[in-house]
Amino acid sequence: MGEMCPDHRELLKMDELLISVLSADEDNKWRVPMLKVVKYWVEKVLSAEEDGKKIIYNQFNTFAELFNAFDLRAVPPEIWTLLKCQAKDGYGMCDSIDVAHEAGIHPELCSAHKSSIGDILRGDQIPPPVALINPSYPCDNTKIAYQVIAEITGAPIYVMDCPYFGPDTDEEAAVEYWVNQFKGLVSFLEEISGKKLDPDRLKEVAEEANRAVEYILEDQEMRKLKPCPTPGLGYQWTIGADSLMGLPEYTECVKMMRDETKERVEKGKTAVPGGKEKLRVNWFYLHAAYDMNVTDWLEAEKGASSPVTFTSYATFEPIDTSSTESIIRGMARRMLTYPMGRQGTGSSDIYIQDCIDTVRGWGCDCVILSGHAGCKYLRGAFGLFRDELRKIGVPLLVFDCDTFDPRVAPVEEFRPKIEEFVDMVIASKERADE
Repeated sequence: MGEMCPDHRELLKMDELLISVLSADEDNKWRVPMLKVVKYWVEKVLSAEEDGKKIIYNQFNTFAELFNAFDLRAVPPEIWTLLKCQAKDGYGMCDSIDVAHEAGIHPELCSAHKSSIGDILRGDQIPPPVALINPSYPCDNTKIAYQVIAEITGAPIYVMDCPYFGPDTDEEAAVEYWVNQFKGLVSFLEEISGKKLDPDRLKEVAEEANRAVEYILEDQEMRKLKPCPTPGLGYQWTIGADSLMGLPEYTECVKMMRDETKERVEKGKTAVPGGKEKLRVNWFYLHAAYDMNVTDWLEAEKGASSPVTFTSYATFEPIDTSSTESIIRGMARRMLTYPMGRQGTGSSDIYIQDCIDTVRGWGCDCVILSGHAGCKYLRGAFGLFRDELRKIGVPLLVFDCDTFDPRVAPVEEFRPKIEEFVDMVIASKERADE
């Protein structure tokens, strides 16, 4: 077998080049924080064996503070494989997806999990783990995928049983149950790492994470301004929250993100050219990862900004670090707020109400849902979404795609649908303003 993780080593070289180039570009340096997060993370993963650090696979809806308190290297396999999506003209995950199919993985499974499984089967795409961590939210895909990964790797798995949240839930009792699940995770990590939890290190990591949270919330608040000051989808903070949260490198990156937005506000810069914002779009599901310049196109060609998204909506807050117990309880509660994880903890009411709240909070004119083929809990709620958004007069576009596999629905297939919808909503707004 050749060198481990060849695709990610190439990605790292490209990242370093882009950071150098974009840092000197006034109009595009807002992209640098996410590139730096990826750089820090990939470097830590690739150096884990040399540094004598153990790797765990944590499901992508888990904040990483606790793992970093144990000095473990957190690798959400879904995000690790996602980094390859932009390679090979957007087809970077397809080889691993095909390997999973050939091994008998059923085609209906989310392609992020198929690609993760394919990475492991290929042998040189992702370092092996000593353990797996899988909360039972947000979907059935994760439940079955992590069982498969545990079988392939032989690594022990800790499943965190999330209680059902909904309108009639006894939330206090549900949270207490979840806190006990989180305490079970602490015991599991002590066994895996071979050391007891260090209260001082836990507090250090928690306070570092709190600083990052403050920067994230400040940035999120500034994106409510009209016109939106920063281009893109605004989810830079989620890249790294499940691997680097609680480390100074992560805090540095989200501070850079906040500072860039603040600077743009002070200088009067806007997401759309000349501040001529015609439309504010709420993307309340993951858009196709192989079409990440969609916002560049909408901003430049349509005057449409994207101030809030499914993955940028932060509902957490700093936690109480006065005692080890308060930190553990705070981390447990925070984990329930992870985007997508939060919306998958129970009733579809949570997902739909979050969408409505973000529409109102960020002054959005419409909602776009990229209908990922593998996401059962999203697709099951489409009709409810449409009904509730219709009640508040907000247009909704839904189209079919696979978030990670362009062969299912290439960009050329759904871009015209987005364009037609955006043009229609802009025209409707203009008529209403006459």
